[in-house]
Amino acid sequence: MEIVKLSLAGLAAFSCSAADIDEPAENQPADAPAPVAEARNKPLPVPEPAPQAAEIAERCGIFSDRSADGLLLQAYADPGMNGEYRFDVWMNGPGGSADIVQSGAMEPSGSSVLGEINVDPSANWRAELTITGKNGATLCSARGGA
Repeated sequence: MEIVKLSLAGLAAFSCSAADIDEPAENQPADAPAPVAEARNKPLPVPEPAPQAAEIAERCGIFSDRSADGLLLQAYADPGMNGEYRFDVWMNGPGGSADIVQSGAMEPSGSSVLGEINVDPSANWRAELTITGKNGATLCSARGGA
């Protein structure tokens, strides 16, 4: 589902000023559309309010925090999500490189922390979290790192 937000600035792009209006052609057919000047004073239709983010997708993310063992990366999701998660971490540092994958099933009553990994604080790292629903559709995704 694609959500399109329309702001007042976006509505302004559809307006015009008197300087933008050309005089109608003298031999314009009787069934021609109304000139812009006549339509200018008609109210614009009010768009439906956009759904709130909670109605569209669940929240998830990747936290990073200093720990006694280095840098702790945690994948989290809002409780109540139901599906599968995949937490990928790629790192490269003085101690070498690694590609780590944590994945599994999520239950609505499960923990909000899905997985965690400690990395060397001087390492370059990148992490991705993807949560898919039972139907295979992506419910939420997040990225982090350098």
